[in-house]
Amino acid sequence: MADGLAALEVASLDEILHVLRDAYCRTLGIEYMHIQDPVQKRWIQEQVEGVSSTVQKDEQQHILELLNSAEVFERFLHTRYVGQKRFGLEGAESTIVVLDTVLDEAAKVGTQEVVMGMAHRGRLNVLANIVGKSYQEIFGEFEGNLDPESVQGSGDVKYHKGAVGKFTGRSGIDLTITMASNPSHLEAVDPVVEGMARAKQDRVLPPTDGTPAALAQEQMTFPVLSLLVHGDAAFAGQGVVAETLNLSQLSGYRTGGTVHLVINNQVGFTTAPQAARSSMYATDVAKMVQAPIFHVNGDDPEACMRAARLAFAFRQRFHKDVVIDLVCYRRHGHNEGDDPSYTQPLMYQLIDAKRSVRKLYTEVLVRRGDITSTRPKRPSTASTAASSRLSTRCAPRPSAHRWPYRSTSRPPPSRPSPPACPKTCWCASRSWCAPCPRGSPSTRSSSASSPSGTSWSGAARSTGHSARPWPSGRCSSRAPTCA
Repeated sequence: MADGLAALEVASLDEILHVLRDAYCRTLGIEYMHIQDPVQKRWIQEQVEGVSSTVQKDEQQHILELLNSAEVFERFLHTRYVGQKRFGLEGAESTIVVLDTVLDEAAKVGTQEVVMGMAHRGRLNVLANIVGKSYQEIFGEFEGNLDPESVQGSGDVKYHKGAVGKFTGRSGIDLTITMASNPSHLEAVDPVVEGMARAKQDRVLPPTDGTPAALAQEQMTFPVLSLLVHGDAAFAGQGVVAETLNLSQLSGYRTGGTVHLVINNQVGFTTAPQAARSSMYATDVAKMVQAPIFHVNGDDPEACMRAARLAFAFRQRFHKDVVIDLVCYRRHGHNEGDDPSYTQPLMYQLIDAKRSVRKLYTEVLVRRGDITSTRPKRPSTASTAASSRLSTRCAPRPSAHRWPYRSTSRPPPSRPSPPACPKTCWCASRSWCAPCPRGSPSTRSSSASSPSGTSWSGAARSTGHSARPWPSGRCSSRAPTCA
């Protein structure tokens, strides 16, 4: 008897195990058995057991575009502003996928505004790719163009600043987003965001007095969504998280359910999880309010999109807090100014050898045939060497300004003898010699014309050097090449 599992009344043991493993034992795991309400538990089961998790092709393309935007933004900052603190999102780029999905789902149901709060990790990326803050403004802050009047206020550093913007998702519906400013106290912004969301809601719907009769008549619509992004160590370690959760269902404070996203990079500054908390998961504190917890692998952005949809749907159905635990990693140090391999050497051996989320997802799509690769496959070392040996195409003869010697006031500098080679001419790759169709440079006339019409002797005179071709049978990366 299947007892309604996946809408089945009778099923074999093998079928039952297949349904359960597909629902709970892949890249998305759900904690909900701590919830005492059987209606809520049954709702989660109906959403995941025996339900297809296939993502449409347009959604796959959208996910890939989000990952591209997130990775390119971080790479540019990492190479352009070396050594500056930015608390990058490398390793957790799926955060952008989760936030984009939650906000798009909120826009579809008519949410008027979203109030967000988050700590440092990924804030600049979220401001650029979700809130819509201009790149010019963000890069200007890296250049030191800060508002001098806001030094003591919300804009002391770029990764503390808030913003107000418009979000437009795949649905094409605009949604106002308010990102609250946050100091260096990480989770201190949580009750601030809840208060901002409640104040905005009270301007639309008058609050009740909290009596049971009033609550029974209260219209269960919440036009403002509160969205909090946490770090794993802070979510488990700071008491303000438990205090905020404890207020979530009180009539004087509730906002209709908050979506909590925990960026779980499995290290708090330099502290490993086993040295930071006594609980199994960083999100166990949310069990105190019987909130469902969706643990999702950050390397599977499609599962991240599904987790985000499930979380927001639960919030809309039951008006309770819900938690998404995004299990990922932190590619660089805490603030890009430290080397994490000193404190977590084994972890960062694995991270250094790991490809980015975007590359992994692209490879999955190509392997499944959902997209085609536009880049040719890289040939093996053996085939590259063989093709280079057989190549007979030569590069054009260098012009005068590319002659190896630049000064005429002194003789050419001495250099070590290049390796011997039976060939006499360079191919275009400059890595292998090829037979010269015109013969050895030493046997050619010094007045042989180049493709541009400049003779070797003329090229030498224009640079003040004598025509000294490299000896026949020698190779050098700076030797003249034949036409």
